[in-house]
Amino acid sequence: MDLRPISAPPAPPAPPAPPHLPHLPPATVETLRTVHAGLRGAIAEAPTPRLRERLLDVERQLTGLSAAPLAPGHHARVRVPVQLSPREIDTLTQVALGATNAEIGEMLGLTENTIKSYLNAAMTKLDASTRHAAVSRARSLGFLV
Repeated sequence: MDLRPISAPPAPPAPPAPPHLPHLPPATVETLRTVHAGLRGAIAEAPTPRLRERLLDVERQLTGLSAAPLAPGHHARVRVPVQLSPREIDTLTQVALGATNAEIGEMLGLTENTIKSYLNAAMTKLDASTRHAAVSRARSLGFLV
């Protein structure tokens, strides 16, 4: 029996969970989204590759927890499409050709530190721990030929 006063409007229904998270309450889904966004920010700002790798491991675990079960003991992985900026692609193209950061900077008219920033951003987005791994992953995703 509803004991609210007659003049009170009914509470709005909770939004449905996204299709890949149907087993979680909406409040939990929103909390996961907030935590994941904060974690992505921390990964981008991680001062060392070792810390970045540890944070990426935590992200993989978090993603695995939020995925819908496929079978007992297995989870689907939610993949976010990788988006690289044109300068990140330019930088990776030159890395693929064997250029150093200083050489790439000269070719593109940028400082070596700027090239390092583009390369580190691309490596983070591609989940790569080395410049060569970033080139390989960028090739497999169609960013480089």
